[in-house]
Amino acid sequence: MANHIYIYCKADHGLEYRDVVERIDTTGPDDITIDPPSEGELATSKEWDFFAVTHGTSKRPVQIQRITGDDVRPMIDDALERLDDGTGETDRVREHLRATRQVFHIELGDVPDEVWNMLDETELFIARKLDGIIGANEGFYDAELSQLVEIE
Repeated sequence: MANHIYIYCKADHGLEYRDVVERIDTTGPDDITIDPPSEGELATSKEWDFFAVTHGTSKRPVQIQRITGDDVRPMIDDALERLDDGTGETDRVREHLRATRQVFHIELGDVPDEVWNMLDETELFIARKLDGIIGANEGFYDAELSQLVEIE
């Protein structure tokens, strides 16, 4: 079963690919592989759109996608709809979602704790740098992983 994490960012500028990859590389387990590797022009690109992280003997890589432009709107609409089932700071999250310019989507299967920790660090890094909030199955979180909205 796949898990989905979203980072809804107000900033419209990107992050250099190497900065995101470095965060994963320094906070993740020793047995990860990142594809494509951070080399050449891609390393300094802020316009990257996808990479995969394979860890250990996992059969399913963690996939990280950066979504921009017209593709953002349907993701915002889905998130706004999910807020109808939430309790907490729904108005704050709704306002943030409406101002979102780009979304990072992380898709993963069953992963060990050290990969979850790596992803938490990566989510926080992106959310802090790009004025983002984090959406997961159970709710929405700020850039410190404090829950803003709980989804029933």
